[in-house]
Amino acid sequence: AGRTVVLVADDTEQASAAAASLRGAGAKRPLFLAEPFAAFAAARPFLTAAGSSSKAGKRPPAYPSCILPGLLYLGDIEDAVALPRLKEHLGVTHAITALADPPASLKAAVREAGVRHLWCAVRDVAAADIKEHFD
Repeated sequence: AGRTVVLVADDTEQASAAAASLRGAGAKRPLFLAEPFAAFAAARPFLTAAGSSSKAGKRPPAYPSCILPGLLYLGDIEDAVALPRLKEHLGVTHAITALADPPASLKAAVREAGVRHLWCAVRDVAAADIKEHFD
């Protein structure tokens, strides 16, 4: 109960029935995979595990939201600290961090990742003007 579930099915009607059943059992909003599982697993092997694998029950690391596949992602501080993993798994080559006082762990992760990086010293408040950091 309360777990996020991803459904993979070729039959939309069957998937919808399964989603309704899962919602009735207390699952969070079930998600549907928008591409064949084989294509998903080939592109993102770090997010999949065989059902009999000891990794299958473990929660995979979080990833940033994909805005444009393979091009633009939007993440938080945890994603920024994970730049080495994001470079390896998602091919991230450039990053922008909007943060007034970046912690040492973030600075170290950026150095380790070796990606092109832009620091924007911006406080997380509604009145912050991020435009001053861009042409």
